[in-house]
Amino acid sequence: MPEQIEMDASEGLLDLVFVMADHGMKSMNALGLGESFTPFAIVDDGRGRKLIRFSAEFLEDGLNKAREYVLHNRSDIAVYGIAHDGYVTIRGEKSDAVLIEAGETGCADAYIFTQRYKPNTGSGINDPTGNLAFMGKVASRLVP
Repeated sequence: MPEQIEMDASEGLLDLVFVMADHGMKSMNALGLGESFTPFAIVDDGRGRKLIRFSAEFLEDGLNKAREYVLHNRSDIAVYGIAHDGYVTIRGEKSDAVLIEAGETGCADAYIFTQRYKPNTGSGINDPTGNLAFMGKVASRLVP
């Protein structure tokens, strides 16, 4: 039997995760066949949310810039999410996916979520596969 992972995320954090998954899928649909969206973060300082994109020559560098942004600004961030295009393997099947890391002040853990999708084959639409899934925990970037 698989290990049960506890998740103690606030309603605000989960709302942010759904917003990010939706924005990631819309970003994918705006691109051409085989393209990946620019990694982005959405941060909330308690007064409102801000979306920031992290362009770089390589997607991994953009993702690292997003992570660094959160680390360097953690004292001003109440809730954060970082999203990028990637892959996930579930039950031995590799799928394209929007991957999201999300965390909040006061929690030692951040949470990883994924929204799998089938890449468009010229239709311009990437079809989501299944529901948004909780994949596990990592250390929060808001903890010093």
